[in-house]
Amino acid sequence: IQNSDDILYALGIKKRDAETTVTTAGNTARNVNKRSFVSCTLEEKIVLEILAAPLQKDELLRRLQAEQMIDIRDANILISTMELGGFIEEKAGMMFAKKITSV
Repeated sequence: IQNSDDILYALGIKKRDAETTVTTAGNTARNVNKRSFVSCTLEEKIVLEILAAPLQKDELLRRLQAEQMIDIRDANILISTMELGGFIEEKAGMMFAKKITSV
């Protein structure tokens, strides 16, 4: 491993200039512009709305499961994908916060 790009490549996320190819839970690839709310899927927009204020990961997972009927496995994949894509970030104490604005 030379840098973070090597890790992203190993995880199936390949950088392309201003775009990133992301493999989602459904094993379908799509291109997203980093930090662009417009390019978010409906599920990603829901996560960003839930993260109006930082939440602990357990609370975020619980709300995704209870309010949006997203199972824990898919919710974990969604959170990880969004973190690697630069949409959200993990802070101290397993608190997640959004890194982009929804406007």
